[in-house]
Amino acid sequence: MMVRMPRPVRRFGLAALACLTSSCQVWAVEPGPVPVTLATSPLPNQIRLTTADGRRMIVEVPRVAGDSVFGVQRGRTENAVPIDAITKVERRQIDGGRTAAAVLVVGGSVALIAVMLHGLSEIEDCGYAGCP
Repeated sequence: MMVRMPRPVRRFGLAALACLTSSCQVWAVEPGPVPVTLATSPLPNQIRLTTADGRRMIVEVPRVAGDSVFGVQRGRTENAVPIDAITKVERRQIDGGRTAAAVLVVGGSVALIAVMLHGLSEIEDCGYAGCP
């Protein structure tokens, strides 16, 4: 017999799964020299730059123009960072292990809740005295 999950449980499970899978990302260092990396590969909507003085900054909608990387930092106005001051370029990538673990945890939690709710509904149908 197949147990049908109540609608709120399904909604919770889908919402939790969407949140967890989007949060299972890591910053991955782009290989190669910084000027070559910035010039040859298409840039995603968000990158993280590390400068020679150790500062890290997340740049949204980055673009290379001349000898600088331009982009929006923290939702503010557009800023420029000289390419020769950048020591590391990183982009977001999905971590398969974390994503798989999150899917298993959320799926198991939703299944456990569904089984418990199904058990409660059978108790209510039979009453506390038990079924004949």
